[in-house]
Amino acid sequence: MRKKCSLLAVLIVSCILGCYEDDGICYDSKRFVSLSIVSTSSIDSVQFFLNNQRICVGNTGIDQKMVMCKEKSRETSDAMRLMLLSEVNLNNCDRSEEYPIWTGFDCLVNGAFDTVKVDSSKLSVNVFSNGRKTIIETGFVVLGGLQVNVIPEQDTTLWFGYKENPAIPQHEAFESPAKSNRNGCFEGYCVATFPIARKEVCYDK
Repeated sequence: MRKKCSLLAVLIVSCILGCYEDDGICYDSKRFVSLSIVSTSSIDSVQFFLNNQRICVGNTGIDQKMVMCKEKSRETSDAMRLMLLSEVNLNNCDRSEEYPIWTGFDCLVNGAFDTVKVDSSKLSVNVFSNGRKTIIETGFVVLGGLQVNVIPEQDTTLWFGYKENPAIPQHEAFESPAKSNRNGCFEGYCVATFPIARKEVCYDK
């Protein structure tokens, strides 16, 4: 039987169900787009849009808030722990200039069911933080099969300095930020991309 694994099992387990050897449905990963925003400043919530269509709500994808920090118990490791909001205890985080606390959101956009167009779509993001709304009109045209990361311009030197995946467990959205393609900065935020690693995204029937 054919083994099927999730693309973002760490953050989207409610949608993509890990590894199975039973019957399932698989789609070419080029019918999906993975979107992430990360910042060393606090982010309360985000809204993602493709061609002005709100995504990552309902049947157009799932977004999850995440926190990434270097745990005090991992002082000998260069990696930071990636946690969902329910798992976070900031008292366990060892903060430094090189390893601050990153917060953000992640979303896998499903274009396989024709509820959203993931190819040749313009990306925009609304960021809500401390009662303030920032509208980011990126001008960047998304293509299916891409991992797209949005980073505040003030954080780019640190983010692009990570030569290896900075997260434990390793999250495919953050694979080698230093090697990602940079696609310009808009409204104080920069866009970086690389291809989704998996050839297929598979769902349990």
